[in-house]
Amino acid sequence: MFRRLFLLTCIGFALGGYSQDSALIRNISSVGLTADYGFLIKHSESLREMKDSYPASVGMDWSKQLISKKAWESCNCYPVVGVNLSYWYWDNPDVLGSGIVALGYLAPTFRNHRPLSYSFQMGMGGAYN
Repeated sequence: MFRRLFLLTCIGFALGGYSQDSALIRNISSVGLTADYGFLIKHSESLREMKDSYPASVGMDWSKQLISKKAWESCNCYPVVGVNLSYWYWDNPDVLGSGIVALGYLAPTFRNHRPLSYSFQMGMGGAYN
């Protein structure tokens, strides 16, 4: 019985096993909707008019996680790059108004091989208010 199990296991590894080939690695793309909600901290008296403002946004996001040897060698991580287009409602239209924000971002993601990973997202773009 043990010999048969061992033989089947060896055949399974021989047929299904292969080494990692860079041609098989694909970057992961995703499209999604984003929603944000927050609050403004009144840290001086000149911000008195904004004290009860709770801004919110809804947006569309496209991102791609770069999974390659070159990406790993550049930052010892698998970064996510993407673009975001959002509409912001600042909850105080007379003072703050509302706006559209378009930005590109980079988010190095660390500890991908663990159940819990973390990243820092940095972006640059423009806004219309």
